[in-house]
Amino acid sequence: MTTEFEVAKYGQVTHVSHEGIALGAEVADYVNRWMNATPEERAQWAREAENMRRQERLGLHTEELTLESLLARVERWGWSRQYVEHLVQPYCECEDGRDGWEYCQHARDLGLV
Repeated sequence: MTTEFEVAKYGQVTHVSHEGIALGAEVADYVNRWMNATPEERAQWAREAENMRRQERLGLHTEELTLESLLARVERWGWSRQYVEHLVQPYCECEDGRDGWEYCQHARDLGLV
């Protein structure tokens, strides 16, 4: 018994496993459930999700804001300490623009990008 199917669509052939097909069916069920839900059901789901997030926050230790904790967070975004120091300079014009985060020319000149 084969564990994959060949699926041809738009001139492309790809292999899809039974697990992939099952996952696709599960996602389709969730989408259909959401699309056919009443506003009251959606509001209830939103309340349940908010409650779950509240419980998650209550179950975790709250981290105190320090320079080190902030730097640890921005390093996850790929920002170095040097770039973070650049952001607080008065000449820095880096900002969130129409196409996402935009680096100013000063950051480029300094080799921070």
